[in-house]
Amino acid sequence: DTSFPDGVWYSLPLAGRCPAGSLQPSGEKDCTWTFSEAGMVTLGELEAISQGDEDDNCCEGVCTKFWHDAWDEAASKGRASAAATLFSKKFPGMPSDLPQPACDFKV
Repeated sequence: DTSFPDGVWYSLPLAGRCPAGSLQPSGEKDCTWTFSEAGMVTLGELEAISQGDEDDNCCEGVCTKFWHDAWDEAASKGRASAAATLFSKKFPGMPSDLPQPACDFKV
């Protein structure tokens, strides 16, 4: 469970990282996940979306309203949407979201 509806926690233990060049995980204990870089959106870029004043969240003279209502579900969905939108603008050739992988963990 996560703090927000539809939230997902991923656990990517370093020991399970597949060797470089692996396209798909094998499922062996030393190859349970892999990745390829898609691009990066920084916190600074996100915080610049909602500029604030000295009464807001400030760091090194830069103030933002981006984190207002940190535990509000609607505000959090808005922040996630802003991140996806910014990613799509910066990297139009990349998917902004991927389907949630099936969990095949058996206890």
